[in-house]
Amino acid sequence: MGFCLSYFDDFIERSTYWRWRIDNYASFSVEKSILRMCMGPTEALYYSNAEIADGEFDELPWRFKTFEIRVRMTGQHFGSAGWGFWNHSMRVDLSVPIWFIYL
Repeated sequence: MGFCLSYFDDFIERSTYWRWRIDNYASFSVEKSILRMCMGPTEALYYSNAEIADGEFDELPWRFKTFEIRVRMTGQHFGSAGWGFWNHSMRVDLSVPIWFIYL
């Protein structure tokens, strides 16, 4: 039939399950079951990124699930900010992304 994997993370501490990536002015903090992905300060012309991934993008081992998230942005924001999900790398022909963007 196929491979099925379940994973639960309460974000009490930084798990090795995730691939953690930051670019430029970004950081992570994990405390009291809250994962904070922070960016800035940065100028509008510079790219910053904080992301976690659960592995390579070919043949992902999970199936569709219900997902709940609470997102809060604080302070002033210059440029755009967003978060999203994708099922492959940035190859457009293989991706089915969903993004939530603040402009």
